[in-house]
Amino acid sequence: HPLAQKVISACKNLKSEGAELTFNLSQSGRKITALEPFIGKTGFLSVEHFQIRSLEIEDYILTQASDVHGAELDQDMIGKLMTLPAQYKDSANISPPETMATSIRQKISDIKQEATLRNASFFEDEIEKLDLWADDKRTSLKTSLKEFDDQIKELKKLARNAANLPEKLGHQKKIRTIEKKRDDAWREYDSASKQVDSQKDSLIDQLEKRLSQTSELKSLFTIKWKVI
Repeated sequence: HPLAQKVISACKNLKSEGAELTFNLSQSGRKITALEPFIGKTGFLSVEHFQIRSLEIEDYILTQASDVHGAELDQDMIGKLMTLPAQYKDSANISPPETMATSIRQKISDIKQEATLRNASFFEDEIEKLDLWADDKRTSLKTSLKEFDDQIKELKKLARNAANLPEKLGHQKKIRTIEKKRDDAWREYDSASKQVDSQKDSLIDQLEKRLSQTSELKSLFTIKWKVI
């Protein structure tokens, strides 16, 4: 919804300072089994906005969280953690472990690889469509040429067996008409072949430009957390 898009865009552009959040699971009245092992523990959570531009613009919100000992929280656990009531405290010194940054880099690498594979699949599909179209034109031409050749063969036979010159001339005129149609069919096919080649070249050029991936990573916020 446009309103949701506007709110999200505004929130992404806010400057977020470091903070410590103490999430209260024990008194939340909820039982979240996945988070119970983290009661009494502290850790870090970072949220990044990653945008990649290739065939199209793709946006990702990347989240990464772990306790101070390196035990990671998966995406579902992070989502549940963020639904708990929490006490907020400003903190200027938030230093997540390097393992979190490594995990984010791995996620980015996976996204880029997936984008490359999707682009390659798109390219193959488009080339296949052009090849199938060219095959259809080629098959249609072969059928037309055979029909023209059969007609010409039959008319030449009639011309040879014609009893007089006017009949021979009449058959020859028909032969020339069909030969012109056959030549037109060849020219049409040649033009269509050049069109396919041109479309392939254009597609390759477009993809070459658009496959030069550019990306941007922006930190939305980083917090230190504790679960009680």
